[in-house]
Amino acid sequence: MRLSDDLGKIQTLVSNRIHPFYSNGKWIKAEDLKAGSGLFAESGAEQTVQSVTVKPEPLQAYNLTVADWHTYFVKGNQAETEGVWVHNACPPKRTGSSKNEKHGDGGRSQISAELRIAELKNKIIPGMSKNERLKIEKTIRNIAKNANRKAKGEEHGRRGR
Repeated sequence: MRLSDDLGKIQTLVSNRIHPFYSNGKWIKAEDLKAGSGLFAESGAEQTVQSVTVKPEPLQAYNLTVADWHTYFVKGNQAETEGVWVHNACPPKRTGSSKNEKHGDGGRSQISAELRIAELKNKIIPGMSKNERLKIEKTIRNIAKNANRKAKGEEHGRRGR
């Protein structure tokens, strides 16, 4: 797929067809992205899909887990462009009453936390006071910890906390 940012920089990404990209507030399979779709970039800005070409040929892809997260930013062939947010290609969601549906939130807190963390990381700038930086870093750790607990269903039965 070809993407462009608001400065007109173009990059080309190669993905398998089911790897999800974050677009317009939800995860969308690469094969379902259309020209004009906006993708969430590292700075919180948006990159626009210019074109998508689906080729019916095998492609080896990798899923990464970085400190309990299944999302990360990927860049195409242009080093000066920002990466866009992608998610591991996960197995299809089960229907019915899974543990996550009964006791957790099905991943909603993790997605929200990852967005908030990306926003906070962008607030850390050179020249910022040490106290301000430490406060943001502590907030990031707390957001990640709480999201992981909620995703695992550990909030079940907790009252007044």
